[in-house]
Formats: sequence, structure tokens, C-alpha cells
Amino acid sequence: MQWKIYLSGEIHTDWREQIIDGAKQQKLPVSFTSAVTDHAASDAAGDLLGKPQDDFWRDHQSASINAIRTQTYIRDSDIAIIRFGSEYKQWNAAFDATTVQRLASLTSRYTMLRLFTRSKKSMLALRVGQKHRNKW
Repeated sequence: MQWKIYLSGEIHTDWREQIIDGAKQQKLPVSFTSAVTDHAASDAAGDLLGKPQDDFWRDHQSASINAIRTQTYIRDSDIAIIRFGSEYKQWNAAFDATTVQRLASLTSRYTMLRLFTRSKKSMLALRVGQKHRNKW
């Protein structure tokens, strides 16, 4: 069985790569999805629908495409990890954590856990699907 893990949040460090590399080294049966971490690619996500003349509408269009993509990945994941960094405002991480919390509260399929790092500056939020909960 392959677990699907969604990685979200802070994009200015290599925490995603550390998790992915660690999972590979341990040969864990997991696959990863993630938010778009490249600013230019994220800003251009809606351009496939046609590039609006106004930057405001381009941003709105791309944000809508990114939101659909993110919500789909979160909904399809067995585990979602959202990391909050301390350097920048973490709006996207907060929205993703809210999506996870909403899924946890709307159905009994999900469990919401909160883990803090030693520095207490970062939070990881996990959502575990019911099909895997009894294996923990």
C-alpha cells in the first residue's frame, strides 16, 4: 500500500526535500505532492486559460487554479503536513491548515494532530485518513 503525503507551507527552506530524501532512504511506501513552490510558476498557473491584460485578474485567475489544485491534493492525501515558518507571513499554509481542519471536522474519517518543533516556531499539521488510522 502506498501512502499519499501532501507537503504544504513554508517555501524558503529545504524541509520538503529532507522529508522526501528521508522517506527514500528508509524505503517507505509513500508518494509526495506539494504546493507550487516556484513563485513565477505559481503566478503563471492560470495563463493556460489565456493571459488577462490586467495583472490583478492574472493573479486572481492563477490563485483560483492553484486553490483547485491544492484542495484536490489535500483531499486525496492520506497525510497532509503543513509547516509554518517564522520569517514570512504564512497565508497559504494557514489556508491549507484550515482546509485540513475543515475536512477533519466535517467527517469522522480524519484526525487532526498538531506537532511543534523544539523551537516552537513551526507547526506541522497532519491529517490521517481513516483507512490508515488503525496502523499507527
